[in-house]
Order: sequence, then structure tokens, then C-alpha cells
Amino acid sequence: MRWRITLPRLVMMILTVAALVRFGAAARSGLTLVGGDFYQTLPGPYVERVNPALWNSPDLAGSAAFHKDYYLYGPVQYLTLYPIAYLRSYADIAKVLLVIYTLLIAAIVVVLWRTMVAREPGRRVGVLPALCAVLFFAPLIQCYVQREFETVTFLIWTAGAFFLVTERETLGGAAVGYVTWFKLLPVGFLPYFALRRSGRAVIGFVAASAVVLAITHATFGLNNFLMFSVSRTINDESTSQHIVGAQFRPLIGAPATFYLDPRKSPGYIGTGFCDDWNETNDTIISVRWALCGLHLRHAWLPSRELFWAISLAIGALFLTAFVRHERSLATHIETKWRGIWELSLVLMASVVLVRAHFYYLIVLLFPLVALLYRYLMYRPHWTRVAALAFSYVVLSAFVVPLSVTSAVVGRDMWHFYMQANIYFYGEMTLFGLLLAEYWL
Repeated sequence: MRWRITLPRLVMMILTVAALVRFGAAARSGLTLVGGDFYQTLPGPYVERVNPALWNSPDLAGSAAFHKDYYLYGPVQYLTLYPIAYLRSYADIAKVLLVIYTLLIAAIVVVLWRTMVAREPGRRVGVLPALCAVLFFAPLIQCYVQREFETVTFLIWTAGAFFLVTERETLGGAAVGYVTWFKLLPVGFLPYFALRRSGRAVIGFVAASAVVLAITHATFGLNNFLMFSVSRTINDESTSQHIVGAQFRPLIGAPATFYLDPRKSPGYIGTGFCDDWNETNDTIISVRWALCGLHLRHAWLPSRELFWAISLAIGALFLTAFVRHERSLATHIETKWRGIWELSLVLMASVVLVRAHFYYLIVLLFPLVALLYRYLMYRPHWTRVAALAFSYVVLSAFVVPLSVTSAVVGRDMWHFYMQANIYFYGEMTLFGLLLAEYWL
């Protein structure tokens, strides 16, 4: 059969070349960039014993964890990347991880694609749409350039989703359980597995957690992780309190108020529901954070009440549809897509509602790619396609590198993007699209 160049194929070829060029530019910038949260977690106290050269490396002196006797974040980062402790400097680590993460991103593309086309051999959609969606996505680019461990956890979580969708639930639960012990965010999947009455997923989750914690205690000592200790502190708050307590107490506290204190910040600072909110912070993109920004500019807007209205509405719609699906018969294909929408909704609720940095949005590639393949395979109304395009462009900070956009328009587009809470509209649109598909 003769292969013909059609308009869709030509567009796909152009997008693929552009995506590869975009990713190549990111790799080039990654050769010199050393910042990011991953850098701030190194080297870890075990390195003093394993490799004194890395422990004393001058290019790690700016890290928040340099020469500290505790571990930032959870143990799976240190367990998974244990071999980098034998390198001599952060420069060496950065070079090695740039290559490794390139391979991991290629694996992410393949696993996402395989998940979406599973059990549907009659609807052939190639890997290129997933490739383009992944390589253009700004949060993934930031994770890659900064060597954030979220690149690793997202691949493992996506593999877990593939196992769950293809009914290998023990492996799926184990993968989710493993990545939970990084920043605790996927812990919300444990009650979801119980709600689905998926005993094998629960067993996998618990077993993987037990293995991680046992190995961690034997290798590093659990008490040396701020996540597990209330006695160790950074400045005036411990990470265990910050991750669990400080993130949820504002949700049930007093209504938000704002004040100025030049000693702490040049911008407004929040209290009550907006506790820890800071007008000048240009990295956090959660729903709560956006509502606080909107509340500051529009005093009539009740940020706390609106947050709970949004959260409860999403939860009620999810549970109503969940019960309806439980009571109905479904084909294997319908069960597959039901699982994809449920995993997407639980993932989004776990990550974007309360607190998330921009690069955390790498996980939104799962629902974005799921919707993309659903639309390519089933041809929905053009309004849903347009809404998906809007959500992707907004969540990807307009797709075009903001340094280019800023140079063209003559203003700091990243500051505009954050201060106008533009990401919030992409998050709400994506929630709406997922719920619409889940209700079908």
C-alpha cells in the first residue's frame, strides 16, 4: 500500500520536528543550569560516609541540604538515585541525569501512548501525538532542565496507571505506593483503591510502602527524614508539619486577610485561609493559591468559600458518576476509559488543589494526553477540542518559551502569567473536560 502525505500527516510531521527542536534547546540550556528544588535536596547525610568528595563539593555549597544531618523530601529520591552519591560533584550529577532523564522522557512518551491505545487495536493512533504533547509541555521541560525527581516519579506513576488500566492491579498499586514516599501527594490513591474494592491494588500499595520504609530505615534511618520527624526543623517549621499540617490547616481556618510587612516581603502576605500565601511568589500554581490572588484583587470574592465550593462540586460529581458506573455493565473498552478518567481526576485533585509548584504540573500530561487520544479516536464536538487546546496552552505557559514571548512583547510574561493566575483557568477547564468524559 502506497503511503501518501495528507494534510493531517504533514501537520503532525511539522509539529514533531518543532517538538524535537524545542526539546533540543531545553537540553542545551540544561548543560549550564544548576538551580531547582532537586539541587536543594543534595547531597544527603549518607554521602558524608559514602563519598566525602561529593559531600564537600564546592558547587553544592549553595544547596539548602549542604552539610545538613537530615534529608529533605521523602526517601524514594535517595533510594532510586543512590548511585549518584559516588559522583564527585553536582556538575557530574547534572551531566549524568541529563542523559538519563532524556531516556526516561522517551519512556514516558511510550507508556502514555500504550496506556491510551490499550485494548483498541482497531483504532490506530500512533505515538507522535504523545511525543509532541510531552516535548512541548513547559512543566516537563522545567523538570528536565532542573533535574527534578518528578520526572522519575511521573514515569513510575504512569507505568502504574498502565498496569491498573490493563488489570495488573497489584503492580499498579505497588508503583503508586512507591512514588507516594517522595512528597506524599499520591497517598489519595489508597482510599480510591479501597473505594474501587481493588484489594490487589491496596495490597500492592501497602507492600511497596512497607518495603520502601524498611529499606529506608536500614539504609538511612527514618528519623533522619524531616517527613517522618517532628523534632528536626528548617528555620521555624519542620517539613513534616509543613507537608501535612501547614497545608491543610488553612482550609478549615479563618477567612483570608492580607497585610503588608516590608520586613518579610515587598508584596502582600496572606493569613487565615491564605496563610503562607505571598503576592511576590512566582512558582506556586495551586487552586488555593490562585483564589488567594483573585481575592486580593477582588475583595468581594470569598476565597475560602469558593475553594470549598469547587472542591465539593468536583467531589460530588465524581462520586455520583462513580456510583452510576458501579451499577452499570460495561465493556472492556468502557472500563478502560473509566479507569483513565478516575485516575486522572484523583491525580489532579491530589496535586493541584492545595499546593503545587509549576513543575508539579508534569503529572497533568496524563489527563491531557488521555483527552487528546480520546478525541483523536472518537472525534468529539469541536468545542471540546478547542477547550483541550486552551487548557494545554495555558497549563504549558503558552507553549512558546516565555523568554521569547517576553522579548517580543517587551514585558515579563512569566510574572504576568503568575500574577494574573492564568494557570487557574487551564486547571478548571481540564477538570471540566475530565468530568464531562467521566459522565458519558
